[in-house]
Amino acid sequence: MRVLTLCMDYLPRLGGISNHIHFLNKTLRKLGIDARILQIIENAKDKHLKLEETEIDGNIVYRFFLKDPLKKLNKFRYRPYINEIIDKFGKFDVIHTHEFKTTEFLVPSCYYDRFVWTNHTSYFFKFFSEKTLKNLLLKPLILNQLKKAKFIITVSKLYEEKTRKILRNSNIVTIPNGIDIERFTKFEKKKLFGLPTSKIKILIPARWSRVKGIHIAVSLLKEMLKTKYASKLLFMFAGSDIYDDEKYRSKILKDLQGLENNYILLGKIEFSKMPYLYQESDIVLLPSLFENASITVLEAMASKKILIASNVGAVPEFVKDGITGFLFQKENVAELKKILEFCIENLRTSKMEEIKENAFNYCINNFSWNQIAKKTLKVYEKVSKNESLNI
Repeated sequence: MRVLTLCMDYLPRLGGISNHIHFLNKTLRKLGIDARILQIIENAKDKHLKLEETEIDGNIVYRFFLKDPLKKLNKFRYRPYINEIIDKFGKFDVIHTHEFKTTEFLVPSCYYDRFVWTNHTSYFFKFFSEKTLKNLLLKPLILNQLKKAKFIITVSKLYEEKTRKILRNSNIVTIPNGIDIERFTKFEKKKLFGLPTSKIKILIPARWSRVKGIHIAVSLLKEMLKTKYASKLLFMFAGSDIYDDEKYRSKILKDLQGLENNYILLGKIEFSKMPYLYQESDIVLLPSLFENASITVLEAMASKKILIASNVGAVPEFVKDGITGFLFQKENVAELKKILEFCIENLRTSKMEEIKENAFNYCINNFSWNQIAKKTLKVYEKVSKNESLNI
C-alpha cells in the first residue's frame, strides 16, 4: 500500500500535528507500508518552486518550497504545481491531510475517493461557531471541500461528536494521538538542565497563550507562596513566550515580578530534550482553558510524572481523576491549590507511585504508536476497498 501525507506542519516544526505525522508515518513504514510525506514550506523565497527529497528518522520526506504563505487564493494558485508533483510520484492508495483551511484544498480531485482528513484542531469548531461576515462567506467553501473526504479521523471522542454534527459524515472514527514510550523511558539518564534537586519542580510545558492558562499557573504560584512549601517550590515554564497576544505576555511577565526565586523561564525546548526535562520534574501542570487530545498528557504519563490538568475538552477521556492523574475545574485556583498541596505532601508515598504506574500502563495499553498505526491502517484499507468505516 502506498500512502502520501500532504502537510505543512512537520519537522523541524514542533507541535501536536507534526509529532503525530512523524511517528505515524515512521510506524507505518515499519509495518511495511510505503508511507511518504510531502511538506509544503512557506515563505521560502530563495527556493521558490523547488522540490527536495530528504530522510528524517526513517521517513521519506519531499519538501516543496513556496515564496508565499499558503493563505487565501494562494491555495488555488499553487494547487496545480502540487498536483503535478503528486502525479509524478505515481499512484497512491490514500492521501492523508491533517490541517484545517490549507492542505485539504491541495488534494487532487482524482483522489477524493481516497482522501482521509484528520481533525486535530479546536480552531475548526471555533471557525464554524463564529458568525463573522468572513466566516459566513467561507463556510460553504470549506464544508464542500471537507465533505469530499472519504473518511475523517478525530483524535478524541469529543471531537468526533462535534465534527459529526458539523460535517454530517457517517465515516468518522476516533483514533487518538500516540506516544513513543521508548523515547521517554529508554534514554541516558542525565541532568541535562541542571535543575536544583532541593526544589519541588512543577513543569508547565505550554506556549504562552491565554487558552493554555499560563495566568492560572502564575496565580497558583502566588497562592502557594503563602503556604509552608513556599521555599521549596520551583515553577518551570517551558514553552515559547513569543505569541500573537503581546498584551497577555506582558501581563504575565509583570505578574511574575518579585517571584524570581520560585520560577524559571526555560523557553521553547528542543524536541530531543523534552524527555530529560520531564525526568527532572516532579509534577506536570496543564492549566488550559481548553484542550483536545493533549500530547502533554501522554508525555507526562509516559514519563511517570504526577499530572494535574484542567477538567476541560477531551482531557477527561485520558486522565482519570485520582487514578491516572488529577483534574480540577477550569480556572479554579483554590481547588488547584488544594490538589497541588496534596500531591506535594504525598509526593514520595506509595499512593503517588501507584498513580504514576497506572498512568504509565494506561499509555502502554492504549497509546503506543504501533496501536495507533494499526488502527489508521484499517481506515486506509477501507479506503482502498471503497468500504464503509466500521473499526
